[in-house]
Amino acid sequence: MVGGAAIGAFIGWLIDDVQWGVLVGFLLGGAIGSRAVQGRNLMQYPPHIVRRLIFSAILFFAVLLGSFAILQEETDKNLSYLLAIAPSVPGIFFVYTIGSAIASLDELQRRIQIEAIAIGFAITVVITLSYGLLGLVDVPQPNLIYVSFLLILSWGVGKLWTMWKYR
Repeated sequence: MVGGAAIGAFIGWLIDDVQWGVLVGFLLGGAIGSRAVQGRNLMQYPPHIVRRLIFSAILFFAVLLGSFAILQEETDKNLSYLLAIAPSVPGIFFVYTIGSAIASLDELQRRIQIEAIAIGFAITVVITLSYGLLGLVDVPQPNLIYVSFLLILSWGVGKLWTMWKYR
């Protein structure tokens, strides 16, 4: 779901409507993700962790989309600051839930996740550094919010690679 939302945000950025891109990507990512794991036993998360992951992801994206929607309208300057950082609160809960989900895995599954995170980090560094250096020659730079979506996509690529490696 998160990867789908990241792809959706990128598509939304291309069509100049990030809010709808994230929503459509979140729904498509959930559909594709649930279809992809049918019949496979990829990661063994306890049921309560799965429920927490789903709840925290939905809460995070609901607050994010709500924040996008309200900020597009004329609001008070102080309220705008609060609305801009509002997704950080459920985001912290989401990060904590991901950390506890990884901690609940066995050694091989943990290794897969850690390698995926390392690969995702490296891909993100190379892409953002290259694109940032292009800014020195007047290539327009995107908003920094897209770096987080790039990181999520890179993590997904790393996860696919490491899962293939350890199959």
